[in-house]
Amino acid sequence: MKRNPFVFGLLFGLVLPILAHVLTKNTHIVDDIMPQKPLGLYVLAVTGNMIGVWYSYRNQHQEIGMGVVLASFLSMLLAVITKVVVL
Repeated sequence: MKRNPFVFGLLFGLVLPILAHVLTKNTHIVDDIMPQKPLGLYVLAVTGNMIGVWYSYRNQHQEIGMGVVLASFLSMLLAVITKVVVL
């Protein structure tokens, strides 16, 4: 089976946003640290992903970087929609 670097980047890029979501929903860390910024952990997760994108592009792994960018974009889009539109 051949490895697909785009899928690897997509999965790698989902780790930090999922961790941010779990911490936001199951702990009071956002209320204690950033009470005026409910999307603060999501922004930190995307910042971590952008560091991963920089590293992957710097080391000539563009497909991994594209997967991480897609995961970051979709996770932030979902975070904004679920915070603004109460489901």
